[in-house]
Amino acid sequence: MVKLVLIALLLGPQVSWVSAIPESQRTAGEQVGFNTARWIPRWSILIALPVVMTVAMLARS
Repeated sequence: MVKLVLIALLLGPQVSWVSAIPESQRTAGEQVGFNTARWIPRWSILIALPVVMTVAMLARS
């Protein structure tokens, strides 16, 4: 949860700013941040779903 908050506060505004720059003019660091920000929510969901399912199964037993 803390990871998602940090991403929203740190990477979110940066991605908005970087997306306005043409891809050919982005620095390597900006490109990495842009690509990372795209994939982090997807990985977070893939990690969170099994955790939530495990908690639900443990709560039922």
